[in-house]
Amino acid sequence: MPGGVHLLIGILLTLFIRFLLRRFSRSVDGKNEEQDDKENMRLGMVVGSVIPDIDIPVVIVVVSFTYIFLGFQSENVVIAEWVHRSVTHSFFILFPVLMAISYRYHYLKETSYTLLGCNFNLPFWFGCILSMIVHSITDLVYLKGVRLLWPFFNDEIFFEVPWLYLFELKKFGPITQKVLLTADHGTEVLFYIFLLWAKDKLPESEVKQSAAVTPRPRPAWSHIFRNYNIVRIWNEMEEEDWTAIFRWVIIVQTTLLWVWLCLGLWVVPLFIGRQMDYIEYFVFLYFPGTVFLCTSLLAPLCFASVLRRWDWNKVFGARRKHTTTKKSM
Repeated sequence: MPGGVHLLIGILLTLFIRFLLRRFSRSVDGKNEEQDDKENMRLGMVVGSVIPDIDIPVVIVVVSFTYIFLGFQSENVVIAEWVHRSVTHSFFILFPVLMAISYRYHYLKETSYTLLGCNFNLPFWFGCILSMIVHSITDLVYLKGVRLLWPFFNDEIFFEVPWLYLFELKKFGPITQKVLLTADHGTEVLFYIFLLWAKDKLPESEVKQSAAVTPRPRPAWSHIFRNYNIVRIWNEMEEEDWTAIFRWVIIVQTTLLWVWLCLGLWVVPLFIGRQMDYIEYFVFLYFPGTVFLCTSLLAPLCFASVLRRWDWNKVFGARRKHTTTKKSM
């Protein structure tokens, strides 16, 4: 499914887990270490909801070399795209990773490490892996399925659902196909709008309190980034800064997508002498789509304190933050 849809599913998963914790736990809202772990787990669910699609940049490289050396025939592209939805979507990879993380934190007594203002402890990774599993399951009904049992079973597992099958859009005209595919790659914008809306709804004290829950020691290996000051710059960024940045991201991504559509409809055909077919345009969208994917991977970390603390009651029950000034008589 599109990255934005996966991220929104991650949000829904956090709501479901929060409901279960409220139902079966007595200290959901306690200000203690247990509450901190629950918040980290919810953040991990949102982060993990889009991680399996990190194989898309690899697909871009493979498809590019395929185009250069084999030509841009559809069958060659399908072979090149085999990389996607295999390793990072397989249960036989996700479960060993979860066991390895559990071993690291339980037997080696390594409780957590902090980077970019986020506490990567065992609850965070548990939520991340859980959301990655949900990601793979939801992809079973989208486009053409996933290799859920790779490497022991290499065929794609797919449950066909109308409107979600890869070639379902072929029944429409060429322009309609490209418009629908382009809109499909813009779903991350919906997630960014949700983040900005949720941040605006939460009381400012909630966000600041969440950001201060966990200490933020610098990991020993962060000296790798010291020359470039990446970690320092990130840690100095506040959510107001990220708010301004992602407002521009929404504008740029929306604009770039429709510019890309115009290129695919009228500019590229001038060079290749014909209109791109369905698969060719699908792969053509991968190039800006990779940039959008990388941005969507960073977005949950940029608004970590919002995602750790928010729930429907606080979002819908809180009033919009605003400043008031008293008029002097």
